[in-house]
Amino acid sequence: MHAGAKRVLRRAVAGPGSAVSVVAALIFLAAWGCSSASSRQLARDELWRQKIVGSWAEGVSPYGVSTFLPGGVYRGVIYLSAERLVVLMTVEGWWRIEGGRLYSKAETIEMLQPLPMLSDPDKLYVDIIVDITDDAMRLIDETGTENESQRVRGEGEVL
Repeated sequence: MHAGAKRVLRRAVAGPGSAVSVVAALIFLAAWGCSSASSRQLARDELWRQKIVGSWAEGVSPYGVSTFLPGGVYRGVIYLSAERLVVLMTVEGWWRIEGGRLYSKAETIEMLQPLPMLSDPDKLYVDIIVDITDDAMRLIDETGTENESQRVRGEGEVL
């Protein structure tokens, strides 16, 4: 318990009108707990903003490489396979992390091979961040499916 919270609680219990003081102390503790949880989430979001920068790969066929640049720019390349010989499409858009969620939206989609069009190219994607480490990023998509991407080492800013 935070030192200031302990002092408030001690005074509330020992002082006159302690029932009212206890209620006030409990309200104070609840507010302090909420602000501290909010502070922890803000710190976690900031850490994830730093860790997400770089390139991440997922899938087999198709195989996708997503590059998250500082400042919120996103670039993606979808290949036919992990050999990365045939490019199916490229995507560029924006990303942000807020409240433990990754928000991303494609602004430009270039189809390089005849493919069925995406169901909604203007969709805002919102994924719950499970974790972002130095080597792996785990997200839960809007269907509840957990997806894992692996960091691509040595990948440049532009794919």
